[in-house]
Amino acid sequence: MKDKIIEVAESTFLTDPGVITFETKNTDIEEWDSLGSVFFITALESKFNIKIETSEALSINSIQSAYEIIKERI
Repeated sequence: MKDKIIEVAESTFLTDPGVITFETKNTDIEEWDSLGSVFFITALESKFNIKIETSEALSINSIQSAYEIIKERI
């Protein structure tokens, strides 16, 4: 699942493979701004067929935090 989240992030933020890791934070990626967060959350919801609540979405500021929320849903 971690690899799938990273793939979603790479696709969303248009980075080369390997740039984003499990330790990547929103401050590490220039495109991961407020609008980028919306696109990332939407892509995660689509990829994993889940609904991420607004309060949860606001706490996603890293690949690891996205993983923690998604693993609770599936």
